[in-house]
Amino acid sequence: MALVRRLADHFRVTVAFLAGEDIKASDNDPELARMFRQASELDPPDRDVIDDMTQSFLKRRKAKAGDAGA
Repeated sequence: MALVRRLADHFRVTVAFLAGEDIKASDNDPELARMFRQASELDPPDRDVIDDMTQSFLKRRKAKAGDAGA
């Protein structure tokens, strides 16, 4: 399985893509799947940092959308 993950990371696709599963899904984003798979290997404090960053980006995006609607 480790080899399959390394291949998926190298080609920047999901393991599911390599296995031929759900290739045509409209919400299939291989880059996000790769990032998520890599994040699962991090220690909890590092995952918390990524979560904090994500929440910050989403909050900023929401604020910009609110400014555009005003």
